Amino acid sequence: MSTPRRAFLQSTAALGVASLAPLTLLADEKEKAPKKGEEEEIPATEDLMREHGVLNRALLVYEELLRRTAAKEEVTPAMFQRTAELIRRFIEDYHEKLEENFIFPIFEKHQQHTKLVKVLRRQHDAGRALTERILRSSQPDEFRRANTLAQLS
Repeated sequence: MSTPRRAFLQSTAALGVASLAPLTLLADEKEKAPKKGEEEEIPATEDLMREHGVLNRALLVYEELLRRTAAKEEVTPAMFQRTAELIRRFIEDYHEKLEENFIFPIFEKHQQHTKLVKVLRRQHDAGRALTERILRSSQPDEFRRANTLAQLS
């Protein structure tokens, strides 16, 4: 049987340890967090998903530009061109190349998801052709000519 004094000391000690526990957990998290100037370690799958997010946002820009064009709102060739250049540099020249050079060959080597890889390769090719067409069409003279024809119809 413990005395009131002993019970008080045990409670106080337990309370002290309990109040310090969150601080040690925070210290552990701080140690795990990237230091200033260091990059956070991101799994490759998460990195790929984030890159797909960039493509999705670029496609939303195209949708908005097409909406504005249909509504006869002002749209400049640079709006299309900047978006296409982003897709060319980041999606096609970086992201898709990584998929084509590193991910697709692994699936093909192990005979897994081969139909999907073929579809993705065709999508990459179609996307590159579309980007090329947008870049050509967004040249100022070509863009003016296309808008003039659209207004005549």
